[in-house]
Amino acid sequence: MTKDEASTEAQISEIWRQQFPGLVFGLDDNIFDLVADSLRAVLILSLVNKHFSTNIPITALLTTPFSVRGLAELVELYLLGTFDEALVQSLLDEVEGMSDQEVAASLNQRTVGG
Repeated sequence: MTKDEASTEAQISEIWRQQFPGLVFGLDDNIFDLVADSLRAVLILSLVNKHFSTNIPITALLTTPFSVRGLAELVELYLLGTFDEALVQSLLDEVEGMSDQEVAASLNQRTVGG
């Protein structure tokens, strides 16, 4: 882990602490397992995007765990310019035809089960 990655994880952890006072979590804990609330998950991503001046879409979480470490990896990829916009767009196209329940199940499966 680089110094930048550790710093990114620390900053994202602080965003989580501010939104969920008293919540105990580790770097690899999935937000859906902790708060099971997609609105809060979207809020967290929005705050992370604002904090880091990124524009990571929620669909990016279909390929990365929604954890502190997973978000930090997405932020680092975005900031390094290696974020795969085409992959995200193809995933967005796939999700557009899904119900909210199907999207939530897919996110949970991909972030928990691999």
